[in-house]
Amino acid sequence: MNELKQWEKSSYRAYNLEKIQSSIMGASEEERIELIRKHILSVDPNDLGGCCIDIYLVAYVAETYGIGKKVFIDYVLKRGITEKEGSAQAIWQVGKGDGVYLKILNEDGSIKDWNFIAAWIKGVK
Repeated sequence: MNELKQWEKSSYRAYNLEKIQSSIMGASEEERIELIRKHILSVDPNDLGGCCIDIYLVAYVAETYGIGKKVFIDYVLKRGITEKEGSAQAIWQVGKGDGVYLKILNEDGSIKDWNFIAAWIKGVK
């Protein structure tokens, strides 16, 4: 854990990856992505940090109000999720970035993997 960059440590904690650390250490990039996706679906949402909520929020806004960073930031500010544009941009960056990395979201923030989202919402493991 000491070898990780600060933002990597934050993600490590947010996704509660210590539970699957031994599995992901020797895994290829594709295997790591799949292990993290399965982990997200298997963990109680209360045990996950803000990164997962960021992914969900980006997806929700893109699918409900429109795609893109500007639409997202406007939504977050108008709904009072945050009052600071910088915080809204950070939520967008983390949610979209993690969502794309995990193959849950497209580059524009829209949903790429509807089956994952459905399983996540329903709590199907």
